[in-house]
Amino acid sequence: MCLHISDLGINAELIRHYEHSNFRGMFGYFLQSFPTLFKSNYPYKFTIEAKEHRYVKKGVLLAIANANKFGTGANVNPDGKLNDGKFEVLIFKRISLFHIIKTLFKNAEMDSNFVEAISIEEAIITCEKPIAFQIDGEFIGKRKKVEVKVADKRLRIAVPKDFVPAYN
Repeated sequence: MCLHISDLGINAELIRHYEHSNFRGMFGYFLQSFPTLFKSNYPYKFTIEAKEHRYVKKGVLLAIANANKFGTGANVNPDGKLNDGKFEVLIFKRISLFHIIKTLFKNAEMDSNFVEAISIEEAIITCEKPIAFQIDGEFIGKRKKVEVKVADKRLRIAVPKDFVPAYN
């Protein structure tokens, strides 16, 4: 079960390296980005089978997102809505420091040459070779196939009466 964002590819590799590191926090992720970039075998080939469509895409990362942001604050899914009954499959086509920095700004638009989004209710995602996979920031292992669908029931979360969500 995923509540936030899961992905296959370079970010999951980064999380794997980070988990085996002695450094924590943003600095730990920064340090682990270098071995991740040089040791990963990207781009990856992904096949996404949705109800009536089949997509074959290449990229450095395929994210499955219901939420908008990674824990780092990077807004990777600006059009995603938690309560629309769908999730987005985001295919990040390449590594671009400029576009990665843009994701840190609140209303940054995503360039279609950098990322492509597919909004769907369920999908089977396959890869030619096993690729690193993470769920909500936890490295799960390498996978060739991931089946994804929106859960039938909603998760109830207790919040204070005066709570105001940070999104619209």
